[in-house]
Amino acid sequence: MGVPQVGSLLHDVLETGALRTVFQPIVCMNSRLAYGVEGFLRGPPGHPLESPLALFAEAEREGLLMPLEAQARTATLAAFAGLGFPGKLFMNVNPSCLLDPRFQADALLAALGQAHLAPQQVVLELTEHHPIDDFASLHAVAEDFRRQGVGIAIDDLGAGHASMRLLCELRPDFLKIDKFFVTRLDHDPVKRKVVRGILGMARAVGARVVAEGVERFEELRVLMDMGVDQAQGYLFARPQAIPDPAALARFSWPELAAAPVSSELTFGTAALLLQHAPAFPHDMRAAELLDYLGREGQAMTAIPVVRDDRPLGLISRPEFQERMARLYARELLGREPIANFVVPDSLIVDKNEPLDLISHDLTRQHETAQTRYPLDYFLITSHGRYAGVGSALSLLRRITDAQMDLARHANPLSGLPGNIPIQRRLEGLLKQQVPFTVGYCDIDNFKPFNDVYGYARGDEMLRELAQILVRSTGIETGSLHQDLLDHFVGHVGGDDFVVILAGLDQEHIWADILDRFAQVAPIFYDPEDQAAGGIHTRDRRGQTQFFPVSSLSIGVVPCPVGRFTHPQEIAHAASMVKAQAKQRPGNQLFVDRRQ
Repeated sequence: MGVPQVGSLLHDVLETGALRTVFQPIVCMNSRLAYGVEGFLRGPPGHPLESPLALFAEAEREGLLMPLEAQARTATLAAFAGLGFPGKLFMNVNPSCLLDPRFQADALLAALGQAHLAPQQVVLELTEHHPIDDFASLHAVAEDFRRQGVGIAIDDLGAGHASMRLLCELRPDFLKIDKFFVTRLDHDPVKRKVVRGILGMARAVGARVVAEGVERFEELRVLMDMGVDQAQGYLFARPQAIPDPAALARFSWPELAAAPVSSELTFGTAALLLQHAPAFPHDMRAAELLDYLGREGQAMTAIPVVRDDRPLGLISRPEFQERMARLYARELLGREPIANFVVPDSLIVDKNEPLDLISHDLTRQHETAQTRYPLDYFLITSHGRYAGVGSALSLLRRITDAQMDLARHANPLSGLPGNIPIQRRLEGLLKQQVPFTVGYCDIDNFKPFNDVYGYARGDEMLRELAQILVRSTGIETGSLHQDLLDHFVGHVGGDDFVVILAGLDQEHIWADILDRFAQVAPIFYDPEDQAAGGIHTRDRRGQTQFFPVSSLSIGVVPCPVGRFTHPQEIAHAASMVKAQAKQRPGNQLFVDRRQ
């Protein structure tokens, strides 16, 4: 008896409906609860096509990709519905199948109806394992899904053929960082820069970021500090048919409790904006709500609707009252449940959600709103249950105040963080107990240069040094979300700058800073002074003296874990080694080798 061919086995799997789905939780970093689950397709246990890679590879060879996708969709939705999970379902879809006429929004909505699921519960993850040619059609289809309430995610960002193009074309709701960039993120500054770049792009398009493949506490620590929204991986749970929500409650989050806040100056969370407002049950009749509003005279323009104490969304009061005021509307619509009047894209956030992320989501909601009266409130939950509402006006006021606070603590000349952010950075690093290095930078012969050429040219030299420090360290200036494990540049005042580098072995960065400054410093002098190698002017005692072209002195203090306990100790040590560097002529680096 011959061994059956794999192709015939695939037909058997499809004909018998033997596909099964396992789920892996996606965890919200702020609430530390499951935000949703991702569904993974599996063949029959022990079968040659048990692996999803084998399944889909064979489906492509046999021309059965669409039937497989259809069965996978049905199996995944049915399995998810059986879980009774209140969060979102992330479901993988090949973009080529998304463009197939047989898989459009109506087909998915019909499948959701059969599974008794709402469109808002589903996020389609577009996998990018093959080249995408028709971006315009893909954009149109994705927008059709989004109008129905279905979310869109780009999976494995950075690992596909056209990730950046796909990001710009689709403006997805979620970006999922490929596991490659997460693995050993804590040891790789380049990967951290890539992730920081992805976070920046996500905020530009209003998307949330999910980090995949988290397997170590150290990786999770860095992701939390960077401000990544959600994470999934073996560290939390392996994919299983029935995920255990209680497992997250047993997860050792206290080990991360000491992780500092991701930014130097933070906006805060939704809890700051929480307003208590009555919520109305989803099966309440429209006529009852209309009478209540007329009787109670509620001033709020958005009405919370809940099912079993879990928020469904908001009703736009002006739009609701306008519809109900039309001729015969009370007779025609009065017996409808108020759930039918909920705005599809109502924003629902956890009370621990950062306000800047809510701002991006709210802005996007207004841009894509299907109502004549954009909502000026959003729903706030606590452990998934309705807690109250927040107002867009209060959110704007909070963010504006935080931005003004940031500007207040920045040096007006260079735009770099000043003394207070520098101290906060050092406090955070000491609290985090990670090794770092501090460099105190000072321009030699700067006062004589200022005396001869004036403060305007002196300011130009200071701004140029600030740019050198930024370029050499590769930091992002003006960001409220600076990764604690990335490099940092601050401006103490005058010609004094502080550079804080992640890790202890960073000699190449110090060398680059000195080399860059040595090249540009002479340019600020007049040609004859450049030729002479400096200027003649009076010193502090009033005597004429020759001062060489300005150079840079850097005193470096390595800060291994346990050496210092307070920022003032570091500042004192840095001042001492900077003085040692200034005793030598020219561009100098002096490293404190004491431990």
